[in-house]
Amino acid sequence: MAIDPTKKDYDNDGVPGSANDLQMAEQDTNKDGAVSPKEKAAAKKKADAPKDTTSVTKYADGQPTETTSVTPGQTATKVYKTAADFGVSGDFLVAYPEMVDFIREAIDQGWLEAEFNQKLQETQFGIDRTGAQEAFDIAIKGPQSEDMLKLIADKTAIISKQAMAAGINLSPEELNKYATEAVRSATSDTDIINFLASSYTAPVAGQANQSTTGGGQAASIYSGISEAAASYGLVMTDDAIQTKVRDGLAQGAGWQTWLEGQKVLFKQQAKMLYPTVANQLDNFTVTELVDPYINSASQLLGINKTNMNAMDPMWNGALNGPNGPLSADEWVRVLKTDPKFGYDRTTNARTNAATLGDELLATFGMA
Repeated sequence: MAIDPTKKDYDNDGVPGSANDLQMAEQDTNKDGAVSPKEKAAAKKKADAPKDTTSVTKYADGQPTETTSVTPGQTATKVYKTAADFGVSGDFLVAYPEMVDFIREAIDQGWLEAEFNQKLQETQFGIDRTGAQEAFDIAIKGPQSEDMLKLIADKTAIISKQAMAAGINLSPEELNKYATEAVRSATSDTDIINFLASSYTAPVAGQANQSTTGGGQAASIYSGISEAAASYGLVMTDDAIQTKVRDGLAQGAGWQTWLEGQKVLFKQQAKMLYPTVANQLDNFTVTELVDPYINSASQLLGINKTNMNAMDPMWNGALNGPNGPLSADEWVRVLKTDPKFGYDRTTNARTNAATLGDELLATFGMA
């Protein structure tokens, strides 16, 4: 059964029928769905074979001025005497009327490809574009437009897959826009990843965001950074976290290794903020070290533990006592005597005061 090259993924890039697949399909002479080393060598030999002898005529002012013979082993030079010879269509000239005089001059003076391309760089059209962008803008308006549209479709599939993996939801219009510019500027897949990373913005709670969603790698990086920072008692703004997410997305497939490196960084930062427990942070997080103090305060002050944040200096301050982390007795003494904790207004304080009063009365025989 014959292989349909438009449905075969020869290069295993996840996009069957890409331009590269079609090229490889021509090398697959036995049509078994794979290009063997022998078939690849045969294709190279054919491409390197000498071309037939051809007469080449150069024109000036529409008249032939020079005819040369191309011998075997040389590539025949194309004769440029119409706009179409330069790959330029009428649609292109309608879209860029400022190029009409340039093309007319190229025809009248019989420029060949190298001269045409060199002088094109000197026009405003060329100054405003890279070489890849020039070629695309000319081709998309000419006979090669279908080839360009196929490349855009292939690139759309690639960007869509990368965006989905990253957790960035792009609309069809955005996908087409980015894919078109990627083909137009000959953007590499690495550059596309960096672009998607730079365009990431985490959705704001309760608000719709048309460009992004909280899924995929972005969500994993966002939660990983947030949780790691909190566990080491570090306060990070949302903007700072989003910057970290963009940095992580730019790592591509290596984002998990990068995230582990960020956790090591957070640990080093925590050692500077909590020098009295620096050694313990090699084995525990700040959250784990603060937890016993929070438990004690929760019980003594009657505060729900879920409302107590380890990043709050009220609680993690117990780690930075004058002689190191506070002992259990020292911590209880601080909770009872420091007005900011409001111990005197708690049920425990009133109960203890009432008990103490009863004991005093009993002592003096007044109970």
